[in-house]
Amino acid sequence: MLFHICALALTIDKYSLDITVLASDLKMQPKKLAAYFRELGCSYRASGAKKRKRGDADGEAASMVRGGGYIVTLKVPLVFPKPKKGGKRGR
Repeated sequence: MLFHICALALTIDKYSLDITVLASDLKMQPKKLAAYFRELGCSYRASGAKKRKRGDADGEAASMVRGGGYIVTLKVPLVFPKPKKGGKRGR
């Protein structure tokens, strides 16, 4: 279900969005949510802004968001992360 929410949010925001507000709505850490977007093939970077205006559907400033966040972007061609290999185990 969470991947569907992430994909829908990307589609609505034209494939680039700041996930700080979405993470707070889902009661998750932005870094953990960024991992889900990475699994969808997005690249992400830390946003440098300390304060950002959050607009609602009418374009009015609804509130101020403090702290750093992540901006995710879905780019073409799609590059998925490589699967992690298990460590060596002693037998």
